[in-house]
Amino acid sequence: MKLIRFLTGVDLLIHEAQYHNEEYATKIGWGHSSLSNACALARLTQPKKWIATHHDPMLDDDILRNKLNLTRQLLRKMDPSIRVEHAFDGMIEYF
Repeated sequence: MKLIRFLTGVDLLIHEAQYHNEEYATKIGWGHSSLSNACALARLTQPKKWIATHHDPMLDDDILRNKLNLTRQLLRKMDPSIRVEHAFDGMIEYF
């Protein structure tokens, strides 16, 4: 609960979403989140924007685009007001 209180209402949430839900069951304890868990954190903390980080370097751009679309679909079901983007090398955010 401390983490949720600390993050609630931030302008920008930077949080990883390494694994698809199907992969996560075999990776519990590896220190990473599933898409659903990361979306739930975003829903609970209500950031203005979430940047999802920590992508598997073996994934190509098409797979990452599909993963982002899936993340957006999951998040839209939980809270359509939260925007999500994937982090990329050289990314700059202005406020």
